[in-house]
Amino acid sequence: MNGDSLILKCSQKLLKVELETVTYFAVNDYLLTVFFLDGSSHSCCSSLKKVEGELPETFFKISRSCLLNVALIQSLQPKEKCVIMQNGHRLQVARSKWPGLRRFLAQHNQSTNGGSTFS
Repeated sequence: MNGDSLILKCSQKLLKVELETVTYFAVNDYLLTVFFLDGSSHSCCSSLKKVEGELPETFFKISRSCLLNVALIQSLQPKEKCVIMQNGHRLQVARSKWPGLRRFLAQHNQSTNGGSTFS
């Protein structure tokens, strides 16, 4: 990673990903897909674990197969244990990850704007 971007190998090319535009990373059958704020996506042969180690603290792992950008969360749905991203994507949070996500959001919001929007 270099600053606010990440370089991923996708097919036969390298893709520079601007992290502020990434809503989430999801993996399915060894294929990592990057979903962007504008609704587009790119798939690469990479692991979530490899990418996770290169991401800034604004990303949180909500399940074994998904890392989301907490800065781009629009709302939380506590009853359904899911989040709605700013691009409208609805992501299911693992039951075991829900309390950690709430704590993370409270700490993240407190450190960025002095108050907590999601707690």
